[in-house]
Amino acid sequence: MHRRGRETAALADVDNALDYCIVAGSVLPLALLPSDIREAFVRATAASRQWDLIAATFELVPVTGEELRARLLALPQTFFEAQVENRLLDSQELDLLFRLEKATPLARIAADLSLAEGTVKNRLSAIYRKLGVRNRRDAVEYGYRNGYFS
Repeated sequence: MHRRGRETAALADVDNALDYCIVAGSVLPLALLPSDIREAFVRATAASRQWDLIAATFELVPVTGEELRARLLALPQTFFEAQVENRLLDSQELDLLFRLEKATPLARIAADLSLAEGTVKNRLSAIYRKLGVRNRRDAVEYGYRNGYFS
């Protein structure tokens, strides 16, 4: 949700994510987040007491919640992030993908965006290449599989 411009909704779920870390005794899911999202998550939750509860689950190497947050912020780009970086869509591309999901006709998309249909087709082709799909239907399916649509 954070990447789709829905930071507020994403941050509303942070307590649940921290609860999962407490239950699992692991911050691996947070460590695997792309660095920009991980940083936003850690900074948004810095005042939460849940960090100390998570830290308490690390019995072999005692650590404080503050140290745990600092370690997460210091992590380099993840392997996952390097692999999918080229598939991240910018806000204009996301807007087009959302319009595809709503089955908006190409002519209507072009009119709504004050663009020529050819320009919209070119932008859609770029999105399809980026996502590794062949057409509109595949792009929408990709969007559902990868959490672009709720």
